[in-house]
Amino acid sequence: MSASNSPTCTLAAVPAARPLATPPSNINLMQPLDDTTTSLAPEPGINIFFRYFNLSWPWILGVAAGIAVLQAIIGGLQIMLSGGSEQKSAGQSRLTWALAGLALVALAGFILRVLNPIFFR
Repeated sequence: MSASNSPTCTLAAVPAARPLATPPSNINLMQPLDDTTTSLAPEPGINIFFRYFNLSWPWILGVAAGIAVLQAIIGGLQIMLSGGSEQKSAGQSRLTWALAGLALVALAGFILRVLNPIFFR
C-alpha cells in the first residue's frame, strides 16, 4: 500500500479541562414571589424546589380558586339562562365540577401534607 492511499488521521487540539466553578452563594429570583425574598440559598437535592414551591403556594391557590369561582358563575348563568333541559344539565354539571374543584383547592394543603410532609417544612 502506498503512502498516498493510506487513510490519514488528524487530531484536533482538545482544550484542557477547566476546574469546576464554585457554586453560587445565593440564587437570585428574577421575580420575587413575596416582598421579602429576593434570593434562595442553594440546598442539596430537590429542597430548593420545595422552598420555591412554598413561596409560590399562595399564588397557585389564588389562581386556582379564581378559575373555580369563575366557572361556578358561568355554570350559574347557564342554569338561569337555559331554555331547555340540555343547557340546564350542562350548567349544573359545570357548577358541580367548579364546586368540586374549589373544595379540592381548599383541601390541597391538607392533601399534600398527608402525602408528603416535606412540602411544608
